[in-house]
Amino acid sequence: MITLQQRVHSTVPPASWQRTKLHRVLRVRSGNKNAGMAEQNLLSLSYGRIVRKDIDASGGLLPESFETYQIVEPGNIVMRLTDLQNDKRSIRQGLVKERGIITSAYDALAVPEGDDPRFWAYALLALDLAKYYYSLGGGVRQSIKFSDFPNDWIARPSGDHQKRIADFLDRERALIDQLIEKKQRLLEVLAAKRSSEILLGVSKGLVSSAHMKPSRLGTGQTVPDHWNELRLSLTCRFAQGKAHEPFFEDDGTFVAVTARFVSTGGAHAKRCSTNLSPARIGDILMVMSDLPNGRALARSFLVDRNDLYAVNQRVCVVTPKEGDSRYFSYQLNRNDQLLRYNDGINQTHLKTRYFHEMVLRVPPLEEQVQIADHLDHIVERVDAAITQTEISIDHLRELRSALITAAVTGQIDVTTWGKQSQTDRRLDKIQEEMGA
Repeated sequence: MITLQQRVHSTVPPASWQRTKLHRVLRVRSGNKNAGMAEQNLLSLSYGRIVRKDIDASGGLLPESFETYQIVEPGNIVMRLTDLQNDKRSIRQGLVKERGIITSAYDALAVPEGDDPRFWAYALLALDLAKYYYSLGGGVRQSIKFSDFPNDWIARPSGDHQKRIADFLDRERALIDQLIEKKQRLLEVLAAKRSSEILLGVSKGLVSSAHMKPSRLGTGQTVPDHWNELRLSLTCRFAQGKAHEPFFEDDGTFVAVTARFVSTGGAHAKRCSTNLSPARIGDILMVMSDLPNGRALARSFLVDRNDLYAVNQRVCVVTPKEGDSRYFSYQLNRNDQLLRYNDGINQTHLKTRYFHEMVLRVPPLEEQVQIADHLDHIVERVDAAITQTEISIDHLRELRSALITAAVTGQIDVTTWGKQSQTDRRLDKIQEEMGA
């Protein structure tokens, strides 16, 4: 018989592992409603972990009564098999470590006595990492239930072997997660350094001994005495883009400029055949309507190549009347004067009329060029470090996923793996590649 693990992971389980039906190992719990508010410890599935939430918090999607929620116990596995078509990035299961309540829209699974729930949580995670659940929700099906696939055959190691695998993965995953967390903190430090260097350059210039005067922006701010402070409308022309046709063509003439295009520095480029609101070399593209991640608003992108751009309605084209476009791009990018505006309820929006109120610090042209050259050099180095760190994090996540899959399918001997320091060697190799 072909097991679920074989079909999804293309691996043959060890001969010593028992073949059995999935529903004999993982049972969907039912009839555990929180009647009479017997339990008030509110839990939620977040990035593959079951976390506490404040039951008295306001806002968000809250039920009329938490009595409709289900009670879960330590060792249960919660699965969210909803919204499969629209959300393909979430981790869809988590292991419950404390008694509490969670929405009944999720499936709560129990494992038999003698089995290790950590092992089965990892086994389900391996299916998730292989995107197995999305194949079940194909077509018009946005959601499924765990009961939709209970008759699959699975390979089941003994309880002791399950515990060894779970202990191994807990240990190795903690090592990898700690390193990922350190690198994510490094990304935050690098991003902060990038922002602070840009802010310093466009606010104070490069001469620390320059005489300063009070700024028109108030709140105790100062500006070099020989700089002008002018409204954006006096220094630049600006025009918001227009809606494109919803189709793109590989052989199109124009690059479609969207909020995502600008926020990723042009990484998400698509070709289109529509020529609306074209941008040219020296223009600055600014995001006017935010993306769901909340980090794209007022992000700028300097057009520095000969591509012809078609700019959509979420982006504004800013054209300096004179001066160094690089300098103006640095000053406009994520500027606090723009970020304070909020026209939306679920998203933040900017209007071109806000630009009339914005004040730019304008040094002499020669100094603009010097500042832009200086910032180009710094940003290039910082961005290179950010890219290298992001690549390193991707490799660590790939290693973590590979270890989980290999362990729960019996492809590695977890006892000898640790003794041979296999994970440590692979982590060292990733670190070496980052420093190369």
